[in-house]
Amino acid sequence: FYFRLLFSAVLILALVVLQVSFVKILPSWPGEMNLFLVFLIFVLSLYGWKLLLLFAGGIGAVLDIYSFSPFGIFLVSMLATGVLIHFLSYNFFTNRSLYSFWGLTLFATVFYEIFLRLLYYLSTSFFSRGEVFIGQEYFWISLMKGVAMNLVAMLVLFYIFNFVSNRFRPVFIKG
Repeated sequence: FYFRLLFSAVLILALVVLQVSFVKILPSWPGEMNLFLVFLIFVLSLYGWKLLLLFAGGIGAVLDIYSFSPFGIFLVSMLATGVLIHFLSYNFFTNRSLYSFWGLTLFATVFYEIFLRLLYYLSTSFFSRGEVFIGQEYFWISLMKGVAMNLVAMLVLFYIFNFVSNRFRPVFIKG
């Protein structure tokens, strides 16, 4: 039990360090990728709901400690996104095909970004007059780039895991 918990903590820290110190400094499109969401979707599909909540809470807590945002914003956003992808995976995207993973990635990325910005806006608007992010062109362009890069990351990781294991099915629609 303790080894598994220590391994999970080291994996969370390594993922946060990779995202914050490497991915975020990449230029334009690749810099918008969110490895946390792709990782959480794979954790849900491979290990289940309980480990998803552990990793979502751990990633959110570490990001809250790292950032200068009001404490709890990343934790709540990650946990809410984890609950959403579990709900979608259990009720709508029930198979383990590439299309299911893409659908989960799309919904998780859009929900996470909007929910995170909404929480940040609500927490800062009490202290100062914050700008509404919905009307900003930069937000939507950044969101589209993030969705595209997360879908590409999901495609690559899906086929890597499919090559190593036969737990997933690359289903293609034939017309």
